Amino acid sequence: MLSQRDESGAVPASVLAGSPRIVSMTPELALEQRTSVLLEVIVQSDSVRVVEGSQFARVYPMPDKDPAASRSVYLSGVHKEADEEKLRAKLRASSAAPSFGAIGAIRRLRDVQRDRAYSGQVYIECEDEAKAAALVAAANKGSAGITCNKAKLLKDFFDKQHQTIIEQKEKRAAKAAAGGGDSGSTSGAKRSREEEEAEQVAQAAEDLAVLLKVESVGPDASRETLTELCATHGKVAYIDFERGQECGTLRFESAEGATAALEALGVAGADVGGAVATWRRPTAEESQAYWREYRSRQRQQKKQRYGGKGGGKGGGKGGGKVGGKGKGKGGGK
Repeated sequence: MLSQRDESGAVPASVLAGSPRIVSMTPELALEQRTSVLLEVIVQSDSVRVVEGSQFARVYPMPDKDPAASRSVYLSGVHKEADEEKLRAKLRASSAAPSFGAIGAIRRLRDVQRDRAYSGQVYIECEDEAKAAALVAAANKGSAGITCNKAKLLKDFFDKQHQTIIEQKEKRAAKAAAGGGDSGSTSGAKRSREEEEAEQVAQAAEDLAVLLKVESVGPDASRETLTELCATHGKVAYIDFERGQECGTLRFESAEGATAALEALGVAGADVGGAVATWRRPTAEESQAYWREYRSRQRQQKKQRYGGKGGGKGGGKGGGKVGGKGKGKGGGK
């Protein structure tokens, strides 16, 4: 997204509409339809705005560009029932109010990974850096009128977030360089639930983005027919289809190839084996079912390639330790 920005920081709506996650949310829509839907619903957002009718821009600046970060405070663990007016009233009434002075903007953050409800995190803008530091001190001592788990300068919070992102990228790069093994990881720290959920969402979007469903094909349709039809749009990695079936699933080597094929074939109404077929994205449930079956086949093939059942460590009950009870199909160590 950052690479697609213009000088004002706006991004074309079509760029966002073509992203894998948005495609996974609206698998039945073409690119132009997804773009129109985004432009319609964006008016409800409090963090993104429409620019010149066809672009999106942030309402708030990126963390590294936020001019108020050095004079703002980050609070976590604030009571979720406290709205902006209640927070202002508590701050004004606190004994430490003279030290941090008048409060500017207050921004209550939402949990965007789950239900978008208020997360208990708050950004509070002060008049200057000294007053922001005073608010941090008061909040950590419990004298700011607001109960919270932690308070720090917003700039420090942003810097920590940035450092965490860099560390995570380095860990992934090290793991990839080591062939995906644990030995490549630079730390044994357990990932947070938010990180795991974000990774699962990203993986689901990537899985769906390379798939297309073709339906209502003719009796003469074959894998070769489908491959040839898609060849000019993107390379097909695998086709789950048998002659005589009316529908099938195509897996492309890239999301771009799948998108190009859908936009071309979904509009053109191409003949497939003697009938005009329909093309669409699979639903999230169809995508999940496809990949479950695919990965199951991969595991079975791997077992067969390396000697079948019982070829691993102590395959079978009691097969691990010498003298163990029970009948084990595979030889233990």
